[in-house]
Amino acid sequence: MWQAELTDETREAIASSLDKLEWRELLQQVGRFCATALGRERILAGKLGTSRKESQRLLAETAAALSLETQYCLTLDFGGANTAVVRAFSPR
Repeated sequence: MWQAELTDETREAIASSLDKLEWRELLQQVGRFCATALGRERILAGKLGTSRKESQRLLAETAAALSLETQYCLTLDFGGANTAVVRAFSPR
């Protein structure tokens, strides 16, 4: 991982910047919109898509899971998220 190559001084500067930006609070806000507990855990741990390609893959997985409900008339349990509401706010 790229962070292994950083100096202690650089790591401290990054941590200070993230603290001033209230990054942790932002992650908590975003975590409230996660459809699954696993997604929420990943967000709170700061494990976001590390590249555009990975983010697109994760979005495709979400879209595929949501389309299963429509295609097969299923109701999937995403840890309390109402998938009809999620679908209503998903980009088309």
